[in-house]
Amino acid sequence: MPFFEEEQARLQRLVDVLDEIPSDPESIDEEEDDVDEDIEGTYVIGTDNVLQRVDNILQPEEHVPDINGIEENDDNQSQNDDHDVSDDDTPIAVRLYRKGITWSDDYPNIARKNEFREHTGPNIEAEEPIDVFLSLFTEELIDTLVYETNLYNTQNNGGIITNPTNKEEIKKFLGVNILMGIKKLPSYRDYWSSSLELRDSYIASTMSVNRFGWLLSNLHINDNSKMPTRDSPNYDKLYKVRPLLEKLTETYKTCYAPSEFQAIDESMIPFKGRSCLKQYMPDKPTKRGYKVWVRADSYGYVVQFQIYEGKRKDIVEKNLGLRVVKELTIDLVGKNYSVYFDNFFSSVELLIYLQQNKINAAATTRPNRKNFPKDFPTDKEMIRGNFAWRSTRTGITATKWKDRKGIHFLSNMHSPLTETSVRRKEHDGSTKQIACPAVVQDYNKHMGCVDKADMLKTIYCIDRKSRKWWHRIFFHMLDTTVVNTFIIYSQLTEGKKLTLKQLRLAIAISLIGIPQREKVGRKSSTPVHHFKTYVSQEVRYNKSEHLPVRTTSRRCGHCSTVAEVHRTKWACSVCKVALCLSDNRNCFLGFHTK
Repeated sequence: MPFFEEEQARLQRLVDVLDEIPSDPESIDEEEDDVDEDIEGTYVIGTDNVLQRVDNILQPEEHVPDINGIEENDDNQSQNDDHDVSDDDTPIAVRLYRKGITWSDDYPNIARKNEFREHTGPNIEAEEPIDVFLSLFTEELIDTLVYETNLYNTQNNGGIITNPTNKEEIKKFLGVNILMGIKKLPSYRDYWSSSLELRDSYIASTMSVNRFGWLLSNLHINDNSKMPTRDSPNYDKLYKVRPLLEKLTETYKTCYAPSEFQAIDESMIPFKGRSCLKQYMPDKPTKRGYKVWVRADSYGYVVQFQIYEGKRKDIVEKNLGLRVVKELTIDLVGKNYSVYFDNFFSSVELLIYLQQNKINAAATTRPNRKNFPKDFPTDKEMIRGNFAWRSTRTGITATKWKDRKGIHFLSNMHSPLTETSVRRKEHDGSTKQIACPAVVQDYNKHMGCVDKADMLKTIYCIDRKSRKWWHRIFFHMLDTTVVNTFIIYSQLTEGKKLTLKQLRLAIAISLIGIPQREKVGRKSSTPVHHFKTYVSQEVRYNKSEHLPVRTTSRRCGHCSTVAEVHRTKWACSVCKVALCLSDNRNCFLGFHTK
């Protein structure tokens, strides 16, 4: 069949189907919002006449998107709507509209990336690390900790509070925990151990072990009596730490303007206890714990985070990756930031959404994603360094690059015509330059932002074990705040560089203050065992063969002479020689010393 006749027949079938759509304007209006969201960023094949006919039905008074994408001047599109319509509920016309997505070998000659002009760096002024830390972990947040901790203790003691805490003590408690991230011991009680090898005199002089345990047991940040029940519509799985998460989300954004290049990835908070929030990920280094979606910049600064709460109302969420990226990039709309993420989040719809909202994006993707082109060559048809690409008329590019196996990319800011290279190691240990498109090199350079934040946090993390599920989240956020403090302070004082360990020590010392002496009064030579001297086994059993034993009265083998006779009832257990051992004379030392 000639091409013209085949095209005419296809258009006639399309018109026949469209005629079945109800003509009632109210029926169209009821689904108008859903239609606007579903057709955004999709494509239509065929002539302009077909596009016009679909447009007349779906959007009678609005401008139609470009034939291969969404135009960038559509300012009426909602940026906060995260609702996604399933295929079963989608009108027939919209499904036909989606089926028309095509990819072309012709790359459009358009501007790929708008100029980035936003301010980056700290938004605060501070001279000392503690000032930056308290700008993130604010005094208001510490006051909340004091109030809720005392309230929890009162609720557990029948309305009677015993030894209430205060602001200075909570600061010391936080400082001690930060310091314990550097001085790691198996248990927090070891810092107050009676063994000199384990005991830390600085921490032990800050507060008693019983007081530290009391604070650890009573620490709270939200009122348990007001927590909604599970059957309540306001039920919040993260209620116990919600004030902390909300305050840190606010301060992380206000105190620092992130760099141009950012990444979105998942992070894990290790936890093996019982919790409905715990996730199991067998392919990750941390297999069990709380999953956290994180947006971080190129310095490793955590700009925004979101703890994954699992199913919402026992409903499996569709398009989870799409929703997460939309929520984490809501502050970047219209500012030409560059964002990178992996194949868990990526989709063609998401790349078009970000392009329309002036957010540059690049990501790996899975080849079976919806609307992704299927006509790429197989891995067997490609050799290492080959790549193939497809593009839409608005510049969304899909790329397949062959390394050891095929890797697929989506981008709304890279030209597939730009070729570069990456270094790869061969089996014999040598390195080799492999050709690749620009998106590969750029993705490898900027995708590790969240991994860098995790690395900085893990070096001196607070490894606090607890039966309370939310303690892990609390100390994780405390560590993250210290890392963010390190990044801000490093940029504020370029000529006064501090290592992460030095900055952590400075914050801990500032929070703890000057500790009191361990004991008031005369300093004992045996500060641990006051009733008996403690000696380690290595010292105790070192060269202990020649010991004094009781015997009959004999002349001393060391000091007795013919002119002056000295008799004693002590002898060496090995040498069998009588030696003086009294208040006035000790011949054991002289006899066994060269």
